[in-house]
Amino acid sequence: MERPLEQHAKVLNPNDNVDDIKNQLEKVGDKMLEDVNVDVKAQGTILKNCSTTIGASHDAQLSAQATEKTATKTLENDTRDGCKAYKAAILVAEKTYPNDPDTLEALGFDLTSDIAHTKTLAPKVVNGSIAQGEFPNECIAKFDISAGADNYTVEITVKDPSDSSGYILVTIPKMIFTTSKISFIVPDDYLGKPLWVKVTAHNHAGASPASNPFGILGLAYLCESNTLYVSSVMGSDRKNERGVIYAVDAVSGKIIDKITGIDALGMGVSYISGQRRLYFGSARTPDVFSVKLKADGNFKGKPQFEGRTDTGRHIEEPEVIK
Repeated sequence: MERPLEQHAKVLNPNDNVDDIKNQLEKVGDKMLEDVNVDVKAQGTILKNCSTTIGASHDAQLSAQATEKTATKTLENDTRDGCKAYKAAILVAEKTYPNDPDTLEALGFDLTSDIAHTKTLAPKVVNGSIAQGEFPNECIAKFDISAGADNYTVEITVKDPSDSSGYILVTIPKMIFTTSKISFIVPDDYLGKPLWVKVTAHNHAGASPASNPFGILGLAYLCESNTLYVSSVMGSDRKNERGVIYAVDAVSGKIIDKITGIDALGMGVSYISGQRRLYFGSARTPDVFSVKLKADGNFKGKPQFEGRTDTGRHIEEPEVIK
């Protein structure tokens, strides 16, 4: 039988019967886990977990294992999150199998011809930054939540950040419930290089414009040599300082020099006593350091300790780091 062109998967309403929501999550989760597409399978796992969580919360409420008010609030939150997960699963399924309601139905989704999805793109993601994760190759992207977004994707590059063709996708669509951060794994051959990140918000209207590239902690520029100084902490962890300060030719984009083993931020170029120096703060302590710069923009010698921001000590004679 020919289907209406507008037919698509129907979203769940968190105000519907809890058992119906739980059962629908479980049914679709099981069928998505049987699909050959890895992204669809991943959403199936999420739905199954949501179904289990809602079931446990509902049992707790019914058996009075928690106070009635607390149990009811927990169940409401878990049900709402389950409906969000279901909506994200619809997005993945419809993106994987566009204009294919037969496959959506085979995956267990109820179909509708109602225009239930938003036709407005979510706002562009702004105020992005990255932080080191628990492991050397784990990174955390932080950003402001985009109102109206159902999920987000993250792309990274170690090439020219203005060249969209150089980015690789490191996450399948991920939901954000209360916090605007996503962790992801950086490929081994990307470690030790300046990393740039873009985040894109998604909803049923489509993908919003990607965020502006972000990712560096410190940035400074020496106009005489057209040299850009960039700091990164990629590869560092709680116990090991593996950050790098790069000197980059602003014309060619090539790295011309680097200092390793330093997590630096707040960089700036100044002239002290006739010497051209790059000043920077430690990302781990209140210490301030500097390093001499050659006329061509390369580094000259080792970084030197200048003072601490928590003692009020003024810059005097530099102390060479041994």
